[in-house]
This record gives sequence, C-alpha cells and structure tokens, in this order.
Amino acid sequence: YTKPCISIWNGVVMGGGVGISIWNQYRIATEHTMWSMPETAIGLFPDVGSTYWMSRLLSPSSGLAPYLALSGKRLNASDLIHAGIATHYVPSSKLQDLEQAIVEATKFKTNQETGERTTETVQDLSSVITSFHETPSTGLPQDSFLSQHASVIKQVFGDCLEKPDNNNGTTVGMEDIMVRLDELVKLNGDTPNDDFASTTLESISKMSPTSLKLTLEGLKRGLHNCSTVGECLQMEYRMGQSCMKNPPHNDFYRGVRSVLIDRDHNPQWSPTIVQDVTQDHIDTYFQDFDDPNNEWKIPSMLGGNQSKL
Repeated sequence: YTKPCISIWNGVVMGGGVGISIWNQYRIATEHTMWSMPETAIGLFPDVGSTYWMSRLLSPSSGLAPYLALSGKRLNASDLIHAGIATHYVPSSKLQDLEQAIVEATKFKTNQETGERTTETVQDLSSVITSFHETPSTGLPQDSFLSQHASVIKQVFGDCLEKPDNNNGTTVGMEDIMVRLDELVKLNGDTPNDDFASTTLESISKMSPTSLKLTLEGLKRGLHNCSTVGECLQMEYRMGQSCMKNPPHNDFYRGVRSVLIDRDHNPQWSPTIVQDVTQDHIDTYFQDFDDPNNEWKIPSMLGGNQSKL
C-alpha cells in the first residue's frame, strides 16, 4: 500500500483492533496502551491475519507468537517496544502535536476532473514520528515483562512452531507446553521464572482446550503452509466458520456467553482438557467447504502480495 499508514494505540487494543492496525508501517504506543490477543478465552483463536503476522513479525524461535496467542497476555508500551510490535512510543499528551506535525509534513492534492484526493509527503514521516519518540513511561523496554522473561518464554514456547520432524512427523503440542510449565512450577526456589510458569499455566488452563490446540495448529500452518496473508485469511475463515458450528454446543458460544453476556466466567468447555482434544478433530477446522461457493475468495491484491511488516 503506497500511502503511509499510522496506527496510534492510545488505549485498549485487543483482537480485531490489533488485526486492523498491526499492518501499518508506524505503530505508536502510549502510556495508556493495553494490547492483547485474548481470543482463546472465548473459544476462538487469534484471527484477522494473526496466523500470518504473529509468526513473521515475532521471531518463531523467540516463542512470543505462541505465548501471546495462547495466553492472551496483556502488554504495555514497554513490552510492545521490546517485542517490535510497536515501532514508537509517544506520550498521549503529545499526540495532538504529533498529528499536527504529520499534517504539516503531508501535502494534499485534488484531481480537478475526478475529485480524487491524494497525498504526497513533503517531509520524511519516519523522522517526524521519531522526533516524538521517547522512552516509555511504563519502563525501559529492556526491563519489560517480556524482556525479563525472554529466556523462559523461549524455553517453553521457542520450538512450538518448528516444522514436523521428518522421521515421525510430530511437533510440539499443547500437552508438551503444559508439561513444561508444570515442571517449571515444581522446581524449587522463588524466582521470577517460577512465578511466570505458575501464572502462565493458570492462565492457559482457563482457556478453551479446543481453542488452544486450534490456535497452535493455525500458527504452524500459517507459517509453513501459507505464503501470503490472503492464504492465511482464507484458512482463518474456514477455522472461524467451524468454530461457529452447532450452537450452543460449541466453545465459541460458551466463551462469549461466559465472558461477554452472563460474565460468570464459567464457560464449561467441552472437552475440558487438552488431552481430550484429538488432532483428527482439529484437522476438521481446516477442511475445504463441501460447497466451493462458501469459500472465502482471496482478493488479487492479497493473494499475490507478500505483505511486509
């Protein structure tokens, strides 16, 4: 997309809000930013292209993509800068000045025949935005939660998106992740990593077991089987339609009811544990539709575009 696009994250940025704003070249966080992909808590999965961008913007070996997608961890500006999810930090008190500076760095032209309005930058937007960039008031990026726990995140999640082993075709699954976290919890000593393991295990254990396995599988297929964001969106459409089958007997229905409607936070997932969610069942979420007319058609601008982040 030739026109410069800027995301200003000055508040809650979750789920679909991330999906429509993560693609922009400039992603600005403030002291008010609260960022998360919490879909596994409602029986869904991180969608709106997340199976594409999460494993590409975030290094697969870092473990950040599966950690954030599975746990729904909420991040502040320092975390976002550390991870490279946000490109800049600007205090909210300076946003109005930033917007004015961007306007002044942009020239608008109107085609007299068509009335179409176009823009031309007369000053490098990167330097304009960078001139407002500061150290986050939420703390130095190197002191952020994600930075402090980078080693244990990599230890638990770092190999989760690797290709299947050529010998036996297996990859790291949700069961392996739960075992790793449980083993860390059982280790002696009161260290930050012990606290990370216990809180992460507690958080993930509350999520839909089906969503957890579906999310991990979607990230793997998005990285290894899809080459464009269009292919990932088509895959996510199939996944999403499958999540909505047979209401009220699906986890998406149960999750939305418990979190957003009744707010009793008692979703009654089925199955109740990840061990009871079979791979055969997860594979059904990725199947082609029986009727090809129900398929989401990939627009040409997405199918052939290796979207850059």
